[in-house]
Amino acid sequence: MAPGAIGVLTYSCDLSGKGGRVKLRFGDVVFDDESRQLWRNGTPVHVSLKAFELLSLLVHNRPAAVSKSDIQEHLWPSTFVTEGNIASLIAMIREAIGDTGHAAHIIRTVHGFGYAFDADVDGDAAAVRAHAPRCVLVGETGEYPLKDGVNLIGRDQEAVVRLDSTTVSRQHARLLVTDDGAWLEDLQSKNGTYVRDTKVCSAVMLSDGDQIRVGSSVLLTFKTLRPGAATTLEADPP
Repeated sequence: MAPGAIGVLTYSCDLSGKGGRVKLRFGDVVFDDESRQLWRNGTPVHVSLKAFELLSLLVHNRPAAVSKSDIQEHLWPSTFVTEGNIASLIAMIREAIGDTGHAAHIIRTVHGFGYAFDADVDGDAAAVRAHAPRCVLVGETGEYPLKDGVNLIGRDQEAVVRLDSTTVSRQHARLLVTDDGAWLEDLQSKNGTYVRDTKVCSAVMLSDGDQIRVGSSVLLTFKTLRPGAATTLEADPP
């Protein structure tokens, strides 16, 4: 696949950027506006709601450029904002999809007008589906998409499931996702890991809907995802 090429799974839209659903791959990035998620190298990438909406608007209108005034009306209807707000969102999108520096070629700046999603359409749908997460952990603070392979759970900055609780160890547990299922293992944590109120002493295979307690008080629910199942994005700051 050529640099910047896109593999399209489904596509239908109108020029308003508000209709239709798109699931596509460009480079090492997967964009899915039905589940409202981005993945890069198979790992979920978190962006703000408005950054995702802007990327979706550009994707739906490709290859046409979208004017700054239309972007403002779409993202902030009836509210005045400066063009700096748009530039900040574009920078966030470019950082998230790796479209930076001399290699930048996906989000094109149309000077004096606006922006365009600028990449050729090509590739296969199977590559897109392979990047979608199979399962998530759901807690009070939101959802944690799980990647294939090892997912660290704990307070560590590098944890896939980062839990900010004093009862949770830095590297508390790990969850392994494979073609054959998902297994949870405690990493000799101080306050233990529990599945269905039973302490985890060795690797436990998880089932959809299993209740997990991490430490003394953090409760999570393991859920398997249907294709296109919705997950959440980070909220925009007030």
